[in-house]
Amino acid sequence: MSLKKLFALVLIVCMLFCSCNNNDNTVSVEPPYPVKVGEITLIEKPDRVVSLSPWITKMLISLDLGKTLVGVSDYCVHATAQKMGIAENPDIEKIVTSNPDFVLVSQPLSEQGREYLSKNNIPVMSSDSIMLNSSDKVRLIIYTLR
Repeated sequence: MSLKKLFALVLIVCMLFCSCNNNDNTVSVEPPYPVKVGEITLIEKPDRVVSLSPWITKMLISLDLGKTLVGVSDYCVHATAQKMGIAENPDIEKIVTSNPDFVLVSQPLSEQGREYLSKNNIPVMSSDSIMLNSSDKVRLIIYTLR
């Protein structure tokens, strides 16, 4: 996975979770839901996320978004959320029972894992599916920054 793809994925996730704050006023900037990111449509602001990438998990925690993590990779040492395997071999049952809004991965899941999660209405967002020149990403940034 390239650093650009990882940065793009983290940027999108941060925009979905964050709001802008000012000392005098608090202005909440939220994208107009539903938001389509690649193949995933988010109906509302995500509250429960599984990250099967240690780098993505670490960035989310350092951006104060760790409270949304309900599951992480076995390799994640910076999170207290439940361990749910690794992208190559996730514990699909644990993921499903944690009821996440979506799963973040830095590399594609197996076809079998992706199908099982899909049957349970759990979308998977992979950094491979988010290209830096993607019109979906540009649209999301514009909507989020309005």
